[in-house]
Amino acid sequence: MTNAPKLIEIKKNETLQAQYPNVRIQEIEKQDWLHHQCSMAQGHMTHFQKISVFGMTQFEKVIWLDMDTIVKQNIDGLFEDPRFDLEDGDKVWGQTDNWNCDMRQAQAKQFCSGMMMFKPKKEHVPGMMQRAREMGFCWGDQKLIASYFSEKHGHSKGLFPLDVVNWGHCPGNKKAMVVHDQVDR
Repeated sequence: MTNAPKLIEIKKNETLQAQYPNVRIQEIEKQDWLHHQCSMAQGHMTHFQKISVFGMTQFEKVIWLDMDTIVKQNIDGLFEDPRFDLEDGDKVWGQTDNWNCDMRQAQAKQFCSGMMMFKPKKEHVPGMMQRAREMGFCWGDQKLIASYFSEKHGHSKGLFPLDVVNWGHCPGNKKAMVVHDQVDR
């Protein structure tokens, strides 16, 4: 899902389609732009658009990868891996937010939306919009997604192990299928 012209070119160019056969480009059109229902931290304003992927019901399952992730191994098997049950769309799996590379810290048990796997459902986007209004301040997309996918709201979330996705600067990242190579700005 993008509005970046270089990526949209994949959708329109047969040579690029052949080069990237598994990439499906979904353009964000102006009329599809979601209006913020909560205040966000500076620099996170466009992140709110990420919640629209939860409404892509033309797909049975989706793996979302932020643009700053690098796929190091084939991840197709994650769709069928019994460890990652999506509970018919009521559970989302995401990256651990262990930016400090210390799994003992409380933050390492929090949800990061840099890589997610989920089953889209039409009620998720309006549900997250409502949850955003209730939150008032949602910092960015991942706090909103984590709050919506909580037992309190009839959903749940799981965290991928580090051999599935890890931060690029953390030890052990060479074993990960996906590396989130975010640069601290």
